Formats: sequence, structure tokens, C-alpha cells
Amino acid sequence: MLYTVSDKVYTFDMDKIMIGGFSLYELSLVFFVYGFIGWCCEVIYAAVKRGKFINRGFLNGPICPIYGCGVALVLIILTPINVNFLVLFVASSILTTLLEFITGFALERIFHKKWWDYSAEHFNLLGYVCLRMSILWGLACVLIIDVVHPAIFGALLKMPHIAGYIILAVLTVVFITDLIFTIMQLLKLNKRFAFIEKLNRSLSAGSDLIGESLYKAASAVDQKLNEARSKLENSRLVKAFPKLGLKKEQKLSDAVNNTEMQTDDDSDK
Repeated sequence: MLYTVSDKVYTFDMDKIMIGGFSLYELSLVFFVYGFIGWCCEVIYAAVKRGKFINRGFLNGPICPIYGCGVALVLIILTPINVNFLVLFVASSILTTLLEFITGFALERIFHKKWWDYSAEHFNLLGYVCLRMSILWGLACVLIIDVVHPAIFGALLKMPHIAGYIILAVLTVVFITDLIFTIMQLLKLNKRFAFIEKLNRSLSAGSDLIGESLYKAASAVDQKLNEARSKLENSRLVKAFPKLGLKKEQKLSDAVNNTEMQTDDDSDK
């Protein structure tokens, strides 16, 4: 990338800016990829738990910056000390818990709103973090670093650099625009400027479309799993207690007979 200052030409090469063993180019891709993956996971989780589509992101677009920043920090800080499972797990749990606490605290102080609340969980700290989620974040980071990231990172490095730079340029412009207008919306400035509200709706339209598709897919999978679980439980009960199955059939038969008799009585009237 080129820019000029006082008739002098300077180059800005993201590949030459190294942060903890990763170039700025690589970390930028990591931020957007895992920010999107994190958003998808949040949407799927909400779909299964609450049975409806909820845009869980801070922004209007389909991205959760905390996931992108979190994975980038984990890769920068923890890759050098990835010597075994225990060290990686403990370090990941501590790092992600700190990030979640600082982010949750800052968001509430700035915008007077909580994006998540663990107050009902055991061993929580001011509702921003809790032991259960810290353990889950630690396990997730181990899975990402040892299994998921090598595959994703390998695919990203195969992408031509010119294509990568173009994609990053577009995503960065959209992200910064979304961030600015989301903050203006949270500060209630959208009531003063109608175009802000229109732009926010335009930015959220794409994420709503993706989110609805994820919601439908997750709901369908969850329904099939529940049906399979129900069949499995029923088959186990019948095998363990054969008389239970006979009793159920007998009750069903009696109910059908009673219904038929009642129908006959009604027709006689």
C-alpha cells in the first residue's frame, strides 16, 4: 500500500509489521474470520437455547469483535508457551477471562448496558465472568489453537495476497463504518439524524439474513436430535421394562375404546 507525504512516497506493508510471530496482515485476517465465526456460534447458541433468532453482536454486521480480538491475543501470547495441554488450558482460561471482564466492564460503563450477565451462575465476578465460562473458554482456545486454527490459517495463507488486501480493505471500511454508526445509535444520536437509522438498518439487513438461515438450520438440527433422543430413551425403557410398554399400549387401547363408546352414546342422543 502507498501513501505520500510532502512529495515523498512511503510504503505500508502489513506483511513486514510483526506482532508476536504473526504479521499484521495475518492478524487482520484472523480478526475478521474468528469475529464472524464467533458471531455465528452466538446466533446458533441463542437459537437452540431460546428458540428464536437473536443478533447477539455488539455491531449491526455479522461480527463479534471480542472473538476476533480474543483469538488474535491468544495466538500472539500463547503460541510461544504451547508446550502441553495443561499450560495452554490454564493460560487460555486466564487470558480470555481477563478479556471478557475488561470488555464487559468497559461496555457497561460507556453505554450503560450489559451485553451478557452471569449473575445467576456460581462463582461469578460482578456478572461479567464466571467459572463455568472460563473453563469453556479455556477448552475452546485449546481446540482452536491445536485443531481449528491450523486448518483455517493454512487456507488463508493460500489466498493470493492481492485478493487478501482487497478483502481486508473492504471489510475494514465496512467494520469502521458499522462501529461508528453503532456507537452513534447507542448514544441515541440516530434520533437526531434519520440517515443514521437508515444506515444501521442497511448494515443489519445482511446479518439478519445470515442469522435467520443459521437459526433455521440450528433449529432443524436441534429438533432432529431431540426426536432421536426421545426414541432412544423410549427404546431403553421398553427394553428394560417390557411391561411398561404393554401398559402404555393397554392405556392407549382403553382410551380409544372409551372414545368410541362415548361417540356411540352421543350418536344415540
